[in-house]
This record gives sequence, structure tokens and C-alpha cells, in this order.
Amino acid sequence: MKKRFFAKLFLLSILFSLVSCFDIIEEISLKDDGSGEMILTANLSKSKTKIASLMLLDSVNGHKVPDRAEIEKSLNEAVKYLEEQNGISNVTKKADFTNYIFAIQCDFASVENINTILSELASKNNMGVLNTSYKFSKSERKLVKNYTQNAKLKTEFVKLSDDDKKVFDDAYYTYIYRFNNEIESFSNKNAKVSKSKKAIMQKTLLLDLINGTSNVTNQIKTK
Repeated sequence: MKKRFFAKLFLLSILFSLVSCFDIIEEISLKDDGSGEMILTANLSKSKTKIASLMLLDSVNGHKVPDRAEIEKSLNEAVKYLEEQNGISNVTKKADFTNYIFAIQCDFASVENINTILSELASKNNMGVLNTSYKFSKSERKLVKNYTQNAKLKTEFVKLSDDDKKVFDDAYYTYIYRFNNEIESFSNKNAKVSKSKKAIMQKTLLLDLINGTSNVTNQIKTK
């Protein structure tokens, strides 16, 4: 099952190699006991006209273009994989082929369940992923997001052709974390707190994360 999942995940990543405008959005709604809900969204709507045209082709610049059926199968494999993981429940998917927005949503019993999945992604994905992990302290009411630059990812990026590198010119990673209580403090000066003080977000260019010129580590403490 795991091998099929990571193979299908690669099919989805091909779409990102064909366009230069996309957003990866990570949303976590955290409860006081450390459980919560997570939504991972790949938003390619800024390039929807280009993608619609590309999907009529078999390949572009040596990259095979996945068709709708392959993308649907990829998402279904992702849902099935997550449903088999400890502490993960209520897994659903979204596939909007009009605006090209794809999302996976699930509940988690603990942030440690997320760490396990991210660790497997890092070990199985040949191109590497963002080195991110989470820690939650119930007594301190604090969520810690740890991020370290992925040297392997930067090495692979340098090997890309100039055309493939341009894909990242307008590609962003955004995280949004929501809490039941107001945020008392946070460590990353580039993050922004909502007017309600119960949510925090940070948006950064993926290229800056790859090159190590941006960091999304944050320690968020609530009242």
C-alpha cells in the first residue's frame, strides 16, 4: 500500500512541474488537548487556463501529463493510505477540476500522528520534502513548529533545468493555525496574527525555503 501511495503522490507532483503559479496551504485547527483537524491544499487556480490546455497533451518538456483519472486515483490512494495510519480519522478529499484545487482533510488524535506521516514522506520521496515537525505541550498551551532546511531538496533543485526552476518563481507555502484561545505570544516575526487573536499565518516563497533564506519555525503560546 505504501509503495502505491508514494508512486501516486509523484503523479500529482508532476502538475506542479508544469506551471509557475501555485500555492501549498497547510491548515491546522488545534484543540486544547492536542488533537485537531488538518487540511493540506494544493491550489493551482492561478494557472488553471494553462493547466486545462496542458492536460490535452501527452507530455510537456519531457514530463508526462497526468489525466483526470490518474489524478483522481492518486487522491484516492492518499485517502486510503491516511485512513490506515494510527491516530488519523475522518479522511476526505477535494478535487476541483474547474479551478484545479486539490485538498486532503483529516482529524488527528495528536500532533505526533502528523510527525509520523511527515517522516515517512521524507524517507520515501526522492525529491525530498520540507523538514517539518510539531510538538504540543498541553500544560504550557504551546504549539512548536520546527523547520530545518532540506539540503537534499536544494541539491536536487540546482540540478533542474532553467525552465523547471522557473516553476518556483511564484509558488508559495502558507500555514494557518487556529486555536480555541487567544494567542499570547509567538516567536516568528514574519507570522501574522488574526484580528480575533485566535489564528496565525505565515506565507513565504517556496524558493526561499529551498534556498534557506526563509524559515517557518514558530513557537506559539495561547492564553
